Amino acid sequence: MNKIVIGSVIIGLVGGGIVASGEEASPYTVKWKSGLLVESPDEAFKIKLGGRIQYDWTWASEDNRVRGEIG
Repeated sequence: MNKIVIGSVIIGLVGGGIVASGEEASPYTVKWKSGLLVESPDEAFKIKLGGRIQYDWTWASEDNRVRGEIG
């Protein structure tokens, strides 16, 4: 779900067919293919954004003996 929302927002920002103030639409195509892919019609320009976000956490506690020794 998050990929769809993020992709939709980016497509809208980059110019996936939205025309504002009488300007022409963006000449670039924007796709979601295992990440965000933006390319020019002649494929002279291509950029792909992708990756993973990871996080790690832990929970630790000590008993009274360790707390007494270390503080």
